[in-house]
Amino acid sequence: MPELSAEVKAAVHRLRVIRRELKALETEEALLRDLILATVGHWPPDAFPVRVGDVELSLQRRPGRVDVDSALRVLGEAGLAGEAPRRLVLNPDAAARFEEELGAIGLPPGKQARIRALYADVVRAAPDPTPAFLAQAAAAGRLGPAAYRACFLHQRPTIPVVTVR
Repeated sequence: MPELSAEVKAAVHRLRVIRRELKALETEEALLRDLILATVGHWPPDAFPVRVGDVELSLQRRPGRVDVDSALRVLGEAGLAGEAPRRLVLNPDAAARFEEELGAIGLPPGKQARIRALYADVVRAAPDPTPAFLAQAAAAGRLGPAAYRACFLHQRPTIPVVTVR
């Protein structure tokens, strides 16, 4: 293995220093964001943006992450599971079976029905409770506030995000 040049060795060491500095800055940033959020997180939306010298502070809210298992349980209890949006997912057991049998199936028209039946089993529609669907159900009064919150990780339907410019 060839030896590294002095320039490359210096670059490796400098990269290590930079990574440590970045990690320290990210930690400090998180602490500062938490401090700011603790102060302004409950302020009404029309209180923003706030000028702090030549810096503008804004508070935005983004949708929280859905806890799919909890959301499906809550939707099932509310009788809404069948109304949740769906996404196509692969059934791995059926996919393996499909691959095995595909080689044994000829192309005559009579076999096409068998291929369609196998394919229908491989790909299925699974419930995909999106933040938008859950918000719509809550707004319509079909999910109570506690049930709505229970559908999200850490019970947080929205996540406040502090931005400065």
